[in-house]
Amino acid sequence: MRTTDLAVHRRTGLTPLSVSTDRIAHPAFRWAGIEAGLREMGIDVARDGSGRVCEVYPAATLKCWSLPYRGYKGTKNLRLRSELVAALVERLPWLDWNGHQEACAADDNALDAVLAALTAREVALGCVGPPPDLRTIARREGWIWLPSHGEGPRQVLARLEREGRYVPPASRPAPWPSSPTGRVYTDTEVEALLDEMRGEHATTPR
Repeated sequence: MRTTDLAVHRRTGLTPLSVSTDRIAHPAFRWAGIEAGLREMGIDVARDGSGRVCEVYPAATLKCWSLPYRGYKGTKNLRLRSELVAALVERLPWLDWNGHQEACAADDNALDAVLAALTAREVALGCVGPPPDLRTIARREGWIWLPSHGEGPRQVLARLEREGRYVPPASRPAPWPSSPTGRVYTDTEVEALLDEMRGEHATTPR
């Protein structure tokens, strides 16, 4: 087992599947090819999640959020997935599902994709990662990211706001100033700016 697998087990009691098992070996090999391609394009794919990608574990994310995390896979568990999607809708009122709730209830792969995206969002917001003394190992073996300290997305945002690392969007646009300040342009200058925006200005070769 990898170091991150042991860390996930200590925190959640769940044991991630080994890449040597038949249920995950093929996706692991596919990712190895994608990873190599991204690296050739100059994209940071550090395995510890410090770059543009991160490794996640949807079932463990659900357990960290105290939501049902077992028995939601497969066609026979449609009812449980529907209840799980409903619980996520209630827990994450800000999430725009774009009309795909039914698709996530019908297909566990679609639901896992949403859970993976939500976890990745928490990583971007400052979710806890590998301890400093395990960074070297994580860069070699990989690291499974989990929501920090059992917090849900709203709790993470509230904590980051308290720490001064997040500013929530305004509920309404700022009022237009009654007396705008700044430079006053002449009619000629306005016309010149408009011509430049329309691409009707001359350029001088350097």
